[in-house]
Amino acid sequence: MKFLALMKDSFREAVDSKVLYVTAALSCLLILAVGSVSFRPLTAQEEIADNGFLLWWDKALTQAFAKVPPDSFVLQITDFGQTRPEDKPGDEPLQPWEYNYHFDVLLTFENPDKAADFVAHRRLPEGRMVDIIDKDYFWLNDVDAHLIPPDKDHPLEARYHITSGGTKITNALDWRYAPTVGFVVPLPAFCHCSIHGAVYWIEDYMVNGFGSWIGILVAVVLTSFFVPNMLGKGTVDMLVVKPIHRFVLLLYKYIGGLWFVFLNAAFVVGGVWLMIGLRTGIWAPGFLVSIPGITFYFAILYAVSVLTAVLTRSPIVCILVTVLVWATLWGDGVGYSILTAFRKEPEVKAQADDIPPWVYTTADAVHFVLPRTKDLDVLLTKTIGGELLTEAEYKSNGYDKLPDINWAESLIVSGVFIAVLLGLACWRFSVKDY
Repeated sequence: MKFLALMKDSFREAVDSKVLYVTAALSCLLILAVGSVSFRPLTAQEEIADNGFLLWWDKALTQAFAKVPPDSFVLQITDFGQTRPEDKPGDEPLQPWEYNYHFDVLLTFENPDKAADFVAHRRLPEGRMVDIIDKDYFWLNDVDAHLIPPDKDHPLEARYHITSGGTKITNALDWRYAPTVGFVVPLPAFCHCSIHGAVYWIEDYMVNGFGSWIGILVAVVLTSFFVPNMLGKGTVDMLVVKPIHRFVLLLYKYIGGLWFVFLNAAFVVGGVWLMIGLRTGIWAPGFLVSIPGITFYFAILYAVSVLTAVLTRSPIVCILVTVLVWATLWGDGVGYSILTAFRKEPEVKAQADDIPPWVYTTADAVHFVLPRTKDLDVLLTKTIGGELLTEAEYKSNGYDKLPDINWAESLIVSGVFIAVLLGLACWRFSVKDY
């Protein structure tokens, strides 16, 4: 009963804040926005032609044209076609993902000398073009490229004839679609994706990424008043004379903050999951792991807030200190990931020699004692992505290169951090004379 009474007080404090209503409204808008997303299936020609701009952004293509002014040639995708695989004879139409496809990547130069120079110096070997197509059109299977040099009839043109042996797609949900928001607003070409890919983007980026950060920030602000209000003159006098240990009282307040965040996370994540299931028929339960994941992430930050509240009794200081610690943990996760890449990835390992050894030693020591918030992001990304994305999509996003996490060590370190901070807060609250 004492616990329920404290929960009621915490809930009343949250309701008194206008921020709670704004958060609830934003959560409802997010769920409704997800429900308004629809998908138009694309033809293979639309997908390949519309995404031709992706080639311009490819690093290999940029390097190939490093010595060629960008206004001296034009890149186009032309002569698109499809053929029926030999193992599927007959006249019955096939699904779009069952055909073989071919098209040309056409480079038109401003004069014949530049076209001839491009081919003669093999600025972009055929193997590199295959790598580019494999990355930018990852859903195509068995890609091959054949370079056709300029001739007397087309002296300004060099082209790569691209062929594919079918696709890596096996069902309609993994085909390519053009998403529409609000049922009528089409998204640009770079948003083309499979339905599984769109669901992944909504779940991991909109909700688990950007949305959870906004939600946690709001929760930090709202819960920062719970303990300071309890320690206010008059309120604390009434509480400390009750037959309840002080450390139990403080722990109840801490659990109340976590319960508040858990319910909000359950509402948003559960609402989005339900809406996605109704709209697409995809009921991927891995997304629901975000609910305890977000709550545990907040538990780390709220332990900081509670300790600060006991020491200062100031909600503003609680917010500032908690956000500062949050930024520190985020910076540690990002920095440690970069240094790990320097150590392991062949293409960047050479840069590690320019970094003093003490940087690695310091990073290892700091990472060892601080909570592993970055590990939670990796866990949720792997869980959601592994359940929704095809192997080709998973690799194209680089998720196969995400670090392997020692979850026992990660949870123990984060749990010890929470226990230490709460222990200090309970000790201070128990010995202080109010």
